[in-house]
Amino acid sequence: MALNGFIKNLFLLIIGLSIAVLLLIILDVVFSDGSLTGNVIGDLSDMTNKLACKDQIYNKIETYWEKVPYLDIETFTETSNALKCDKISGCTCLHWAWLGLGSCDSCECKKSRTVTKYKDEQKSRTVTDRKEVCVKLKRWETPNYNEDWFNYPELYDKNGNYINWRP
Repeated sequence: MALNGFIKNLFLLIIGLSIAVLLLIILDVVFSDGSLTGNVIGDLSDMTNKLACKDQIYNKIETYWEKVPYLDIETFTETSNALKCDKISGCTCLHWAWLGLGSCDSCECKKSRTVTKYKDEQKSRTVTDRKEVCVKLKRWETPNYNEDWFNYPELYDKNGNYINWRP
C-alpha cells in the first residue's frame, strides 16, 4: 500500500511540474515578442559552412617604363683650315689666301653624324602573381584545389569577409 501511495505522489509531482513548465511557456509567448528561441548564437548556414583557402595563381598586365635606344642625326659646324676647302660639299669659305687672290684656306663646314639617344617608353608585360582567396563550402564538401577559384561567385579573405576582387 505504501508503494501505491508513492507512485501516486510521483505521478502527481510529474503532472504538476509539466503544468508549471507549460504555464511558463505560455507566459513567455504572451508577454514577450513571441520568440521561443532565446539568444540565437548562429545561423544554421553558418554552422554548416566552412571556409577553404588557397593561394590562387593569376596573370596580370604590368606596365613599366624603359629607356629605349634610337638613332638620331646630329648636325654641327666645324672649321677647316685646308687649302681649297670650299670645294668640299657643305663648306663655305671664311678666308681667302693672298688678300683674296689665292685659294680658300679657311672654311666653315656643316657636318652631320648619327648618334644613339635614349627615350622613356611605357611598356607592358604579363606577369604571374598569386592572391590568397577563400570560398565557402558545405562542411561535407571537399575543396577542389586544382580549379580556378576566381570562377566562384563569391570570394572571401581568410577572416571570412566578402571581397569584391577579380584579376
